[in-house]
Amino acid sequence: MSAAATEWVLLSRCPSIGHAELLLAALGKAGLGGEIRGRHLTAVQAAPVEVWVQSRNVPRANEVLRGLDERREEASIACPSCGEASPGSFEICWACGAVLPIDAG
Repeated sequence: MSAAATEWVLLSRCPSIGHAELLLAALGKAGLGGEIRGRHLTAVQAAPVEVWVQSRNVPRANEVLRGLDERREEASIACPSCGEASPGSFEICWACGAVLPIDAG
């Protein structure tokens, strides 16, 4: 494997560990790896948490990132279990924890 294929590239600076974990989970669902850097710095100072991916995965990782941004802007999704509205970017109902439909909207 070439050095370029194993080089890591910054994909996103996230405002919190939670945001970074969501992005990392979405990358995982797309079959891409990634890593979170700076997770421990947030305990000491207000610093963004970074998500890094291998350079060979950057094009697909950017597609995942754009998809998350688009879902964030979508209308609310009604939970099939409790009826509570959750933002379009949520995958799990904030009220009852049920899985929300993926292609709602």
